[in-house]
Amino acid sequence: MSPTERPLHLLLIEDDEDDFLIIRDLLRQAGKLNYVLDWVDSFERGLSALDEGAYDLYLIDYRLGADSGLELVRHASARGMHQPLILLTGQDDSELDARALELGAADYLVKGQFDGRLLGRSIRYALERASASERLGRSNSRAALLQRCLEASYNGVVIVDALAPDQPIIYVNPAFERITGYRAHEVLGRNCRLLQGSETRQPGVNEIRRCMTEQREVHVVLRNFRKDGSAFWNDLYIAPLPDEHGLVTHFIGVQNDITERKRFESELAYNASHDVLTGLPNRSLLEDRLLQGCQIARRYTRELAVMLIDLDGFKPINDTLGHAIGDRILVEVAQRMAAQIRPGDTLARLGGDEFVVVLPD
Repeated sequence: MSPTERPLHLLLIEDDEDDFLIIRDLLRQAGKLNYVLDWVDSFERGLSALDEGAYDLYLIDYRLGADSGLELVRHASARGMHQPLILLTGQDDSELDARALELGAADYLVKGQFDGRLLGRSIRYALERASASERLGRSNSRAALLQRCLEASYNGVVIVDALAPDQPIIYVNPAFERITGYRAHEVLGRNCRLLQGSETRQPGVNEIRRCMTEQREVHVVLRNFRKDGSAFWNDLYIAPLPDEHGLVTHFIGVQNDITERKRFESELAYNASHDVLTGLPNRSLLEDRLLQGCQIARRYTRELAVMLIDLDGFKPINDTLGHAIGDRILVEVAQRMAAQIRPGDTLARLGGDEFVVVLPD
């Protein structure tokens, strides 16, 4: 420990002052050990000190008057203390040794059988093991938190093994199961292409293959298929997962079902070019059809007929029977006229009771 680091705070729980002086002197011989030693002389004061948890390490005597230091070890373990405890005893008893370690003591030293060097080494080892255990606990807690995050995620998550043949799936979260309809045990060990069905020639598929070969991120939108065969739009993001040496060992894919968004976008695009009531092309689409028809007629020296159709006597229907009846009549008229035109002709509604028919040739 460097001089700039804070000293270790050690507490000796010992009811015999002579033993305290011996331990104090041994610690002075312990070598490179930067420490501050405090002392309490009773079981009760030791118990209070453990509850406060203010020390880095506790040296506990086995016999504290009528009480046992093992009870302090048991109490510390029950509280989940991470600071190490070393039990000191005046007798060499293997059963007591095992019992102390079982209850949570970091070490067990027999008085009169250790010197300052051995005491210092026991303290250092106990602190190192406690530090490693604490780091492992934090790592496990972090891993558990990440696991819960994956389980709670609304987006589907799939992890594949980048080093195994055919890059099999090794993990899917509940959202993946909800989106695809596949249970985890049905996809583990299989390749993600099972979601592509027969549509393996999508541009996004080639982009995924290229980026995974180059071990870089990729973001695509694919048409995938659930277990029941129904299609869904998969907004998919894939990223490589390198290990501590930079070797890509896994890929993680995050999927989002955007089928509803796609449907909504399609409806918006349709409504932008079609009359909402009758479903016929509206003025905007009519202009495009007229422009296209005129260009074709001019290029091939053909004719193009345009008919404007206005319904007579429609306004009194709205006035007397109401707009709901008027709308039903407009829909019926649109259906009847649409049944009379040829494929390639255009029937559009300009608005109100006005319709336009575009007749190429």
